[in-house]
Amino acid sequence: MGEYLSMAWRIWILFGVVFGVVLFQVEIGHENENRHTQASTRENPLIDVCPAVAGDFTPPDFSSPGCYSTSMQRLEPVGGMVWVRILFPASEALNASAEPLGMSVIGSSARKYFLNGRSIGATGEPGLTRAEEKPGLLEDMFYVPGDYLTDGAQELVMLMSCHYRRGAGAQCLDMAYIAEYEHIQSYGLLENIPALFAYSVLTLATVFFASMAVRGFDRIGSTLLSLICAAAVLHIVLKCLHYLMSYPYTLQDARMALITLSSFLIGAFFAVFVMRKFVEHKAFAIMAIVSVFTIILMATTSDPQIAARFGLAVPVLTTALFTAGWAVGGRKNALQYSAMAWLIALVMVIQNGEFVVHVTFYTLIGIVTFHFVNHTGILDRRFDQEEKTKKLEQALQRVQAELTAATKPEPDPVSDEQVLVKLSDRTQYVRVGSISHCNGARDYVEICFVDGKEILHNGSLQEMEKALPEVFVRVHRSHIVNAQQIQSLTRQANGGGVLKMRNGRDIAVSRRIMPKMKGLLDKGSAPVLARSA
Repeated sequence: MGEYLSMAWRIWILFGVVFGVVLFQVEIGHENENRHTQASTRENPLIDVCPAVAGDFTPPDFSSPGCYSTSMQRLEPVGGMVWVRILFPASEALNASAEPLGMSVIGSSARKYFLNGRSIGATGEPGLTRAEEKPGLLEDMFYVPGDYLTDGAQELVMLMSCHYRRGAGAQCLDMAYIAEYEHIQSYGLLENIPALFAYSVLTLATVFFASMAVRGFDRIGSTLLSLICAAAVLHIVLKCLHYLMSYPYTLQDARMALITLSSFLIGAFFAVFVMRKFVEHKAFAIMAIVSVFTIILMATTSDPQIAARFGLAVPVLTTALFTAGWAVGGRKNALQYSAMAWLIALVMVIQNGEFVVHVTFYTLIGIVTFHFVNHTGILDRRFDQEEKTKKLEQALQRVQAELTAATKPEPDPVSDEQVLVKLSDRTQYVRVGSISHCNGARDYVEICFVDGKEILHNGSLQEMEKALPEVFVRVHRSHIVNAQQIQSLTRQANGGGVLKMRNGRDIAVSRRIMPKMKGLLDKGSAPVLARSA
């Protein structure tokens, strides 16, 4: 009953973490709905485009021949450089705001800005050719003077080129909006508070599981959990990078490649961690085959965002299918791990492949939290067992010290006592004081002596136990030991123990005997343990 209760409160912690962070994300989402006016690819607005010529820095009339309307997602500069116009709808809140205003533009391009016909700044230097262009920042944020705005709609015109853009995931123009300057500055932080929460939790988890691996606690499993968390931390940092710092858009391709790699590593390490619990070392071979297939899919996909989804989805779905099969076959714990894998896959579908400030990372945090609590529970039990073992060893040392101190010059009656031994070709008496321990071997008894010699007695271990004096201890169904020949005792994690004999041999102690031995050793009663147990 205690184990079920322990499992129950761990599951409640898992759901509590996921549910709490999701609610927190919803609240942050409501807080960020106060932008006064914006245009972005998420709303798929139409923009006006006109070809540009060298040396022309005056915005054109967008009704001229050759001009056309398109969406930000489909913007492809013709002739190497274009004029782009975005019309922001009229906003009463924007016009009535007493706070300083600002503008933010995101895109893989070099841009010059003109707001309502007036030059307002630039990032990089647009050019007709790659050699003439100086790449701009991926995200540009700046102050907008109040007299630059009109009472109605706002017109943003940009002279733009994006010769260094590569890959389908790098858009020349991704988003533009006008809002309170303070809001623009804090937007990145507010938008990524949930991601920063995930970053903090997963960073701590990385250190915790790494320390468990160093200490030898499920070394491979703890290492894999640490690598899962480390890959997730890298993914979060890369996804939030453009909110945390400004950098040229030429670095965007490298950033997207690393995002794809980190996504794949999360899925691969998770798959190995789960499958290893059921097929041990074969999990690495299975994952090697899956990785080859996944890398081929990622390499043949032009869109880095889709490649990143493949990198995570393929290993996770492979894990879900394998564990589902093992669950049907009745393998222990297969059902719960199958549920974890299917949950991640379901969240990816619901969130359309988004990873940061969405439920995918919250689900991962919940799973990591579950294993963290499980590890700490096992660790607590191990510390408790180590403490008990330490006390037992101290008690055993006291008994041995008392036995040594009690040695007297008169002959030891036990050492002089003899026991009848039946060999294959003869029967003889041996001195019991020379026997270290006896091991059961089916219908025979293996008698091991202090000097390391061994003989095979034709009889049962139960008969030998009755024939030996009380100084001999039955510590296991297959072992009897001479208490005077015990050197040390080590407690094991399963509750049993191992005796180190003076002749160097190791003898197993059953869990049933360990508590009784501890009690009797604490009282200094090792010689009567066999009959008391």
